[in-house]
Amino acid sequence: MQNIIKIFLSVILTVSISYSQGNSDYAIKQKLLNYTNSIRAKGAVCAPPSAALKWNSNLERAANAHVVDMAKNNFLEHIGSGGVYDIAGNAIGKQSNFMDRIKYFGFPFVVGNLLGENIARVSTKYTKSNDVFINYKKAVKHWLEDPPHCKILMDKRFTDVGISYYKKNGIYYFVMDLGEIK
Repeated sequence: MQNIIKIFLSVILTVSISYSQGNSDYAIKQKLLNYTNSIRAKGAVCAPPSAALKWNSNLERAANAHVVDMAKNNFLEHIGSGGVYDIAGNAIGKQSNFMDRIKYFGFPFVVGNLLGENIARVSTKYTKSNDVFINYKKAVKHWLEDPPHCKILMDKRFTDVGISYYKKNGIYYFVMDLGEIK
């Protein structure tokens, strides 16, 4: 019975989180995807140009769950809080990592396929803008300047992406989850 209640709460949180703060806004998501793909098409210091990514709703849900967990609990880590907003962590009884979240939200993971995650926190105080796209560009700029994040963003093996954001107290949180489908 207790597992059923946890699963039910997980479903309620997933549904309510995915419609919070405009995360379901198709136009914004399309703009973030197009920008990401334009960066990949140009190439970066860390890697040559890469093929365009396609949007994956399972990766988006994994990214969304983590971005809400980070914003609600005011942290920036790849490991979830283990609290109520760490949906995948609650389901498996521990703090989640990005692989746990990606698998939990149904991305078709096969052993040997690549998974990745980039996270960022951008204060509107520094960008002087409340626009999500301007702040996302700042996050991507940071990822491109940091070799491990750059390699994740540019890795040619990735085929799919899900991006989510959450704004709290003048700070945007971003999560980009990537996966490979062969």
